[in-house]
Amino acid sequence: MMVGLVSGVDAGEEANRLAEKYGFTVEHVYATGSFFVLDMTPEVVDRIRCEPTVRYVEYNALLHLLHTEDGR
Repeated sequence: MMVGLVSGVDAGEEANRLAEKYGFTVEHVYATGSFFVLDMTPEVVDRIRCEPTVRYVEYNALLHLLHTEDGR
């Protein structure tokens, strides 16, 4: 899952705080943007969405470009 944070929140510090509070392990904190990636249960998803520093929680996915506009 990917957790996006509200503007101005330090992603590294907040990821560690939430991990300690809810018992999950952070997989990666992104330097650009305010978000981090982790593996969590549906129960944790419901709880973490209620945190005032959390803007969104969504599935993390790998995307592949199949075609460009010019067809190459």
